[in-house]
Amino acid sequence: MNISVLMENRASAGFASEHGLSLYIETGGQRILFDAGESGAFADNAARMNVDLSAVTFAVLSHAHHDHSGGMLRFLELNRDAPVYVSRYAHLPCSNAAGKPLSADPALFRSGRTVAVGERMHPAPGMTLCSCNRRRRPFPAETYGQTLQLRHGTVPDDYRHEQYLLICDGSRTVLFSGCSHKGIFNLLHWFHPDILVGGFHFMKRDTETPTGRRALLEDAQRLASFPTHYLTGHCTGEEQAALLKQILKDRLICFHAGDQLDI
Repeated sequence: MNISVLMENRASAGFASEHGLSLYIETGGQRILFDAGESGAFADNAARMNVDLSAVTFAVLSHAHHDHSGGMLRFLELNRDAPVYVSRYAHLPCSNAAGKPLSADPALFRSGRTVAVGERMHPAPGMTLCSCNRRRRPFPAETYGQTLQLRHGTVPDDYRHEQYLLICDGSRTVLFSGCSHKGIFNLLHWFHPDILVGGFHFMKRDTETPTGRRALLEDAQRLASFPTHYLTGHCTGEEQAALLKQILKDRLICFHAGDQLDI
């Protein structure tokens, strides 16, 4: 399996960066775009990496936030055939704690190219899209004040619009998660993947105080208790990832825009 990091908060020399995530995956005869960053800049990075977006066979939107969905309209201009798999709830308006909209552009859902996914769907052999909305969440996950607009009013976001791509690659399972808003430990509990690729949403965790650092190191020990290797970036946070790596060591790899990963 080959993964090209088309967009991430940080970039290798010569590549654009932004607060966003976009991955290009080649495996099992499929060419997959997983998220599209906050703008069209992911496509410029793709061109520098000789990634042909017109040849993508299908795209996945991990969740509705604009730092993952913002480049999808540019993708649709470059690729005339690939479906974009989105959660059935991805159209719902969502906001941050200050009330700033985080939602995907409604034009994406009017394009005629999106495919709404419920609890589970198989976009290709050996590949499953899962929302896990019906699964119990034994580990609490912080919303940081993010909200979702429903017909009866505004509620704390339960991230029903988030989905995950699970790929069975030979004897291994590889789980792709944009931000793990439902809780990284819930994902590990549900899937027990061999490899997890994506953000942990730890970027707002305290690293300044002894109490905060101790809590993160305890979570690193919990991550280490699962039989999983981690490839991470974006919303995990640089300082947070550095603390996690003290425990996880070579089981944790941080990626940047422009990186190509063979796993």
